[in-house]
Amino acid sequence: MVSTNTPINGHEWPVPVPAGVSLDAIRNEMLNMGEEYVWLDALCLRQMSSDAASEELRKGEWVVDLPTIGILYDHYAGQVVWYMNGLGRAFEAKGWDNGRHWLNRAWTLQEAKAGSIFGGIPDGIQDPRKIKSTDTNELFEHRLAAVDLCRKERTRDVGDLFTSFITAMRRRSSTNPIDKVFGFAMMFCEDTLPLYDGAMNSEDAWVKCVEHFPKYLLWTLLFDFHLPGDKGVGWRPSWHQLSSIDDPFDLSTYSSFRGFHGSLTVRPDRT
Repeated sequence: MVSTNTPINGHEWPVPVPAGVSLDAIRNEMLNMGEEYVWLDALCLRQMSSDAASEELRKGEWVVDLPTIGILYDHYAGQVVWYMNGLGRAFEAKGWDNGRHWLNRAWTLQEAKAGSIFGGIPDGIQDPRKIKSTDTNELFEHRLAAVDLCRKERTRDVGDLFTSFITAMRRRSSTNPIDKVFGFAMMFCEDTLPLYDGAMNSEDAWVKCVEHFPKYLLWTLLFDFHLPGDKGVGWRPSWHQLSSIDDPFDLSTYSSFRGFHGSLTVRPDRT
């Protein structure tokens, strides 16, 4: 990554871009795709800086800005352009297990929006989903399926959807461990959003996020997950349990809800 000083963000912070990639080239590709307005986190979200004053400002802005990004993707993004191998870089049929690949980053799970498109596709590749890895001979569409691109499919059972997202997040990496917690929670929070604090530990971040979950999800955590929490709260699983148990689906005994709206059914033999 190299730092770029640009008037696009008013020279407020150095913009990190992959070596050999220019913002002008990215802009041209977006125009060729027919895009009119583009939101790019490196330009619109204050980035880390060696300047102490700018860094303090960034920490304060991220408190609200990071949770808001999930809402941006959900409600205001017509489609997301995915650069699998780094912003502005060409798609490659290798490196899919690298921790820096789009497939494996915690924050990009919320970018998995159905109907979106690939950026950086070289000439000659009609459909990158049909490309096989030169490392493992695996089809790319199989890796995309594991991410659960149609994450807003509201017909799925809440508990099943919850554990599917947990499973997808566990395979991903993050610079700060709490980014996994917030990246996951942002896909379920609706009316209110938790404030981001980069100094939190993962368990405290999970407690903060749960406070903002909708009621149907709280009921699911209470009635569908049979193991008591092991971090001081017994009625729902801890983040430690969700991230360390061999199979997250083992935490859930049965499904109380069908879809995101349904009647609560408690088994008579359940205590």
